[in-house]
Amino acid sequence: MKELTVHAMGVKFAVYNSLVVIVMLQLMDAESSYEVETSSLRRHLQDMEDDHRLKELSLHTALDEARETGDQLSDERRRLEHSLDEAGTRLTESRLRLSAAEGCVSALQSQLTQVSSVSSFISSTNRYTHTHTALLDFVRDYPGEQAPER
Repeated sequence: MKELTVHAMGVKFAVYNSLVVIVMLQLMDAESSYEVETSSLRRHLQDMEDDHRLKELSLHTALDEARETGDQLSDERRRLEHSLDEAGTRLTESRLRLSAAEGCVSALQSQLTQVSSVSSFISSTNRYTHTHTALLDFVRDYPGEQAPER
């Protein structure tokens, strides 16, 4: 019986040994699956991180371009405001020159009216003088009467 017990123990040991081998094979298979899955997850994580970096870089580039465009627009606004101020100043100066020119025109028209009046007076005086001289010449040259002395 002892033989049977030793034999039974040997069989049990062989069964345990087989079970251990099966468990070890399953464990090795699980480790292999774990390695494959881990490797796949690492690749997926790396791909996601690469995509994230590209998106982040793209967003930083877009942000930098937006800032640059904003700065350019601010500069353009300042230039336009400066141009508008200069145009307003030139307009004010032009209005002042126009007002001064209108004053000069008004004064010249007034002087022209006075000159016209003086010219009319001179013309009338010249006609009177010419008529008076002609009359005096006529009277002096007329026989029989003495012309008054001039």
